[in-house]
Amino acid sequence: MAEQKIDESKQKIIICGGGNAAHVFCGLSASQSNNEVHLLSLYKTEAKDFETAMNKTEDKLLTIDVAKSHKLIKSKPLNITNDPKCLANADVVIISLPAFAHAQYLNACKENIKPTKDKKTLIAIFPGASGVECEWQSIMGRNSNF
Repeated sequence: MAEQKIDESKQKIIICGGGNAAHVFCGLSASQSNNEVHLLSLYKTEAKDFETAMNKTEDKLLTIDVAKSHKLIKSKPLNITNDPKCLANADVVIISLPAFAHAQYLNACKENIKPTKDKKTLIAIFPGASGVECEWQSIMGRNSNF
């Protein structure tokens, strides 16, 4: 997906992963007008595959069927990419992957997000498997400033 102009009044959210949970996080986040959502997959073809599948739908949107309320949530991320540079200036990063893949994304966060005194980034890991705090400390450091 072509990178679009960034609206700095919006909250920049990066959803990391390509599985079911990442698709739901992406769809729900992108459905809120105050969010600028990017889907990041560091796997070689996963971002392109996701974009291709989404573009094959009739309306070219993600659709979440909320069965209990009989409501459809339709949305589209601003960007679908495998380029970790999209992490720069993120407000929120949701790493939605199995535990074996957390390190790759934490390293990408460390390399591409530069917290400052005035700007921090919330990084959430889902699912929060046992040991994730140890992996965080080994990659980000005990006194990380995210």
